[in-house]
Amino acid sequence: MSNDEAIRQFRKEWEEIVHPKPKRPEAEIVLWPGGKGQPLSEMELVRRQAIIDATWERVLAERRETEKEMKRCCHRGPGDPDWRK
Repeated sequence: MSNDEAIRQFRKEWEEIVHPKPKRPEAEIVLWPGGKGQPLSEMELVRRQAIIDATWERVLAERRETEKEMKRCCHRGPGDPDWRK
């Protein structure tokens, strides 16, 4: 082992001693809602995914609305037509 490699190895070991990596907590196993740990039916999964998709679409629509509002009434900076010096 060369001198440089020995120094790198020493620094690496020293860092691990001085600044140890925090240990991750063990994963917790969570049972499906509805009890008894049985998987959801395909229809229930589809229903839940539809709710998630509809909620996401509303979020995107609200973002578009906010962007339109910002374009109408907010000064974005120099070069904006109603920017005031």
